[in-house]
Amino acid sequence: MTGPGRSGALRDVSLVLFLEYASTLALFDRIGILDRELALYRALRPHLREIVVATWSRGEDEAYRERLGGMSLLHNPRGLPWPAWLAWLSVAIRFRFPGARVIKTNQLSGGRAIAALAALSGTPMIARCGFPHSAFAQRDHGAGSREALRAEAVERTVFRRAAHVVGSSDEIAAIARAHGVPAGRISVVPNYVDAELLRPGPRRRAAALATPARILTIGRLAAQKGQATLIEALSGLPAALTVVGSGELRPALEAQAAALQVPVTFLGNVPHGRLYELMDEADLFALTSRFEGHPKALLEAMACGLPVVGTAVPGIREVIRHEHDGLLAAPEPGSVRAAIERILSDGALRLRIGAAARDSIVATCALDHVVGRELEVIAKAIGRQPGFAVGAAA
Repeated sequence: MTGPGRSGALRDVSLVLFLEYASTLALFDRIGILDRELALYRALRPHLREIVVATWSRGEDEAYRERLGGMSLLHNPRGLPWPAWLAWLSVAIRFRFPGARVIKTNQLSGGRAIAALAALSGTPMIARCGFPHSAFAQRDHGAGSREALRAEAVERTVFRRAAHVVGSSDEIAAIARAHGVPAGRISVVPNYVDAELLRPGPRRRAAALATPARILTIGRLAAQKGQATLIEALSGLPAALTVVGSGELRPALEAQAAALQVPVTFLGNVPHGRLYELMDEADLFALTSRFEGHPKALLEAMACGLPVVGTAVPGIREVIRHEHDGLLAAPEPGSVRAAIERILSDGALRLRIGAAARDSIVATCALDHVVGRELEVIAKAIGRQPGFAVGAAA
């Protein structure tokens, strides 16, 4: 593999990755994202001395040690209260990793506690933020709301204490700058896609549609994700919708689909491998959210060569280049319907934008590319200049 780290510049560095608050490997497995979350760190493992995955498990994650692919597990099987576990961790990290080391948050949830641990253990911290919590809270609850102010306070504290901030989008980088973090301590690293695993299947090479056309959407069943807009847009079209995800809106969405006579299959959460099969079976992927961060399901669908329709909202309009690798629509049923009808009626368009979608993701989000960016961030966080070659995405 051509790629980063071949000079061994970081082979003496240990990385301790903390999952977001209350998250465990067992939970990730139950909701079908375990392998997706670990793929990046399995790829990083050969370039570092050690990677330790720290979870909030009180014993259930012990069964997952063998699935970590050469990484170590750090959790709380004795069920110690957080202050006691924090004290134990601060000592354990100092003695277990006496050389170069860095702590990284997987998300900002629990970030204040992890920042405290980093300070107690004398370890630089990388604060990763995969979606803009404060911006989401402002859109859901209003600027100045208790939820927005709380999210802003967490971001401000964790970002300022971090040796380096990593955001998955330019919006997150702008938030970090607004909190006073110098630009030199901020990097934008996109969500990754395993472009070797996620490839166009046989259906992508044919212009023929299934009957009815198969449309796929993936996401929590919540107002933010806009599934109600998509269901209304499909009313009367020769298309069937598959919805992956769980959430409190499922009964309402099921009732809406029945009332509009839209054939919808609600699958709930599915294993990540099953997502690939569903993407291969689909004719079109739609994401009709009100706002997003850097939506991984959209990236993965594009990597599979699926033609995509997305709403022209923050987080989606930065991924889809309208008319080039997908179609953007206003976040309302009529506009979404028009975009879907256009793709379903034009085989040449489907093939063209599907191929362009694959090319776009390979160029910007392929796993090798993101591994290189991650190693650059680790080097900066521990005060080193990146001394390794970063290979092109495969």
